[in-house]
Amino acid sequence: MSGVVLIDNVGAAVSARAPHNAVVAAVNAATNETAVVILGIIFVAGHLRGRVVLAIALRRGRSVARAGAIVLGISQSLHLAAAVSGNDALDLVGWGLIAVGIGFASYAILRLSNDEWDIPPLGPRPSVATKDTCDANPGARTHGLVRSRLFSSP
Repeated sequence: MSGVVLIDNVGAAVSARAPHNAVVAAVNAATNETAVVILGIIFVAGHLRGRVVLAIALRRGRSVARAGAIVLGISQSLHLAAAVSGNDALDLVGWGLIAVGIGFASYAILRLSNDEWDIPPLGPRPSVATKDTCDANPGARTHGLVRSRLFSSP
């Protein structure tokens, strides 16, 4: 909700051709709310953790080379360090490493054949329990449940 308020306040200030100070005040008022700060921390933590988990999963699944997984794993941390420090060169390196790591994953996907792309079917569907199958196997848990609910005499 705070993000919507921020966009609305900035949009209103800009459309009214407000002075720069008014726009800065509107942005500061919206971004200094506790909810915005907490959600921002959750967002950043999720990005960091998600990129590392993606790199680990790609490597453990042997989908990408070790170098691709390492590059992908450290890229988001470099981007965060650059954002905190204001270092544009480090940010360029971080985003470049993200592109390289995603390139490794993209190459792995492009190497897959059509049959490898999707998981195989689970196999034949299980048969539906009938009175005959319940009578033939009275000790089965599911069949006993079916029997007690469907085939009980009134």
